[in-house]
Amino acid sequence: ADLMDVDLREVIREHNEQIRSGTPFEVLSRPQTKNGGYKWILSRVNVQMQEGPLCYVSFMDVTDRMEREELCRQENEVLREQAMQDSFTKLLNRGALEKHVCEALQERGGDEEDAFILLDVDNFKQINDIYGHGVGDMILMRMAGILNEVFGDHSCIGRMGGDEFAVFLRDIGDRREIEEKIQKLLTEVRAEKERMHLSKEPTASVGVAFV
Repeated sequence: ADLMDVDLREVIREHNEQIRSGTPFEVLSRPQTKNGGYKWILSRVNVQMQEGPLCYVSFMDVTDRMEREELCRQENEVLREQAMQDSFTKLLNRGALEKHVCEALQERGGDEEDAFILLDVDNFKQINDIYGHGVGDMILMRMAGILNEVFGDHSCIGRMGGDEFAVFLRDIGDRREIEEKIQKLLTEVRAEKERMHLSKEPTASVGVAFV
């Protein structure tokens, strides 16, 4: 009773063939209510052929069901993302990164050159022993942030485990650009000494393969 009038002309146009053939069908719609909200309405249409098609329509409010399904979909999406993410740094986890790399290598063109970069924090165990795991965790988070800052959105960045990270870049074009970014990365890592008030510069070891 609180629904605003619904224009059925579009429904008739979309289901004209079913109406003319006498085939029953369902229509899910989301009309606006008089108070400005919305409801999900499932309309079941039965068609009887007499001198012409005669439609009998029943309406069911399925708002609660649709909202539960949407909540379930959102929860599943969160779980899917969590399954692909490293829970600490929010980068891709090892499995998700390896899957992406395999798919990219299968899809790439013949002239495309990609780059795969591996890096780890030097003497990470000693950092934890000297400064505590809190500082070690901060360095891992900063490493994730630096990787995102240096390599940007057009790359796949993941944490392989512990203090090991990886970056995959597609169709790089110029190798020198990758080498420059690696140098920038190492500079940013060393700069964490001042930012985090450490007595010694943190460093990282980096290897790159062009494939």
